[in-house]
Amino acid sequence: MNTNMTNLFPTTLCNASLVEEMTEAGLANGYVTPEREHCGYALINDRLVPETFIQRVMAEFDECVFDYGVVLSKEHLFDAEFLESLDEFEHQVLMPVVLLLVARDKFPLNLWAACLQEDDCEVA
Repeated sequence: MNTNMTNLFPTTLCNASLVEEMTEAGLANGYVTPEREHCGYALINDRLVPETFIQRVMAEFDECVFDYGVVLSKEHLFDAEFLESLDEFEHQVLMPVVLLLVARDKFPLNLWAACLQEDDCEVA
């Protein structure tokens, strides 16, 4: 078991030999097993949150960038369809998962708050 204590939430990966064994057995029986690095949990709000859910949340940020300094709500970050797809427990851990992604440097954040001089700024 590989455990990582962040300042926010304790996280752990499942035992590597178990993942390998389950992957082989799954393939033989027509099942797909998540990648090794996605077989784990974070403890958030007294709930074990699977890494696959954390990855699902992260996938919602594809091609998005959020400006630093803006208060972000879940309605600002996610489309209604995604929010409606979540169950009660997933809603309870959603914003802490976003914070975990910030800590992992996996949240698309633009830290450029302002341009020092208008002429010096490039338009992306």
